[in-house]
Amino acid sequence: MGMTDDFETSLQVLRGFETDITVEVNEIKSHLRSIKTKTTVSK
Repeated sequence: MGMTDDFETSLQVLRGFETDITVEVNEIKSHLRSIKTKTTVSK
């Protein structure tokens, strides 16, 4: 969970503390989940 906290803190610093990053965080997390569920085919 520490990496998630670091990611969110870093994103908040980059976007500015007055910016709501909730939507962007959720989009990134959703994308990461979709990547993890895909299987790769090797030749």
